[in-house]
Amino acid sequence: NELFAIEVNALHVQGEAEYDGGVNPENEIQQNVYGAGLTFTPNDIWTSKFNVGISQDKYETFDSKKTTGKFDTEKQTVSWLNTIEFNKNHSLVAGVDYLNDKVTSSTDYDEKERNNIGLFAQYIGQFNAVNLQAALRSDDNEQFGQHTTGNIALGYQFNDYYNAYMSYGTAFRSPTFNDLYYPGWANPNLEPEESENIEIGFKGSQLLDWELIGFVNKIDNLIANQNNGQAKIKGIELGLGQNFDALSWNVNYTYQDPENQNPNAKGKQLTFKPAQLFNASLDYKVEDWTIGGSVHAEEKRYTDALNTAKLAGFAIADVRVAYQVTPEFSVQAKLANMFDKEYYTNNSWNGDVYRQDGRTAWVTLRYAMK
Repeated sequence: NELFAIEVNALHVQGEAEYDGGVNPENEIQQNVYGAGLTFTPNDIWTSKFNVGISQDKYETFDSKKTTGKFDTEKQTVSWLNTIEFNKNHSLVAGVDYLNDKVTSSTDYDEKERNNIGLFAQYIGQFNAVNLQAALRSDDNEQFGQHTTGNIALGYQFNDYYNAYMSYGTAFRSPTFNDLYYPGWANPNLEPEESENIEIGFKGSQLLDWELIGFVNKIDNLIANQNNGQAKIKGIELGLGQNFDALSWNVNYTYQDPENQNPNAKGKQLTFKPAQLFNASLDYKVEDWTIGGSVHAEEKRYTDALNTAKLAGFAIADVRVAYQVTPEFSVQAKLANMFDKEYYTNNSWNGDVYRQDGRTAWVTLRYAMK
């Protein structure tokens, strides 16, 4: 009703995998996610939202159906978010969140449980043609201590069609128990990742929707593929698109320089990060039918810090068709990687590559109450 809204969500994933060779050639995985939320809107100015959730990841390895290893993680979350809209031009968001991390394993670890409490606030304001956003957050992590982060963004609306903005922000990310302890690839010596980001953007929407963004991201203690060091990622991103009555299209291109700044590989490209990415999509609607397709492409990526080994670039294409049976019910069919491209985005510590999905067909039934 006007005062209260309730939402619940649940997700369950069950899977098995078998590998050719290896010490533990079989494993089972299970993921469970449950959540609930209550939104309270006592008046036109204040909205309060309370959320609770639990997420479980369970992983077990086998050798001839005999358990050889177990690794389970669980996250419990609680958050309280308050939004105050003083008027249409000024609003304040403030709240607190709590995270409890647990790990249960056949291997004994020094840290098996930890808490993180975060306090945050954000102000959004508009002063004629100027937009301002400022945020501050404080995290008290039981394992990694106190960290304060924030961001500020300033935008200018030239007219109804064109605007520009610039922003600066800092971030903190503690390694998860999966990052620290997951069997086979984790690194128990990881430190929290800290970063700062500068971004400048220009947007336009007259005749053609377009967006041009430049960014610089400096990272300390990068958490990625067991690397724990310094990195600098700078680049530009261009987006173009149009929406007509029946036809819509979008193109997105990113050029970046993901630079390793560790002394032993300074100036080299970061592992598993391509320098160029491209996306394009097109959809055409005829009455209750929608027909479309998309293309995704990435340049080569290096697999070692000194850039002596690499995985080739690739491009894949998808096609899709959807039919709106009733206002509430629709059916969609999708053919992903339609040309059955064999490509790789990662490999293991010994150089074995992980092949991504080949040609894959999907049929989706969707019902949404209206």
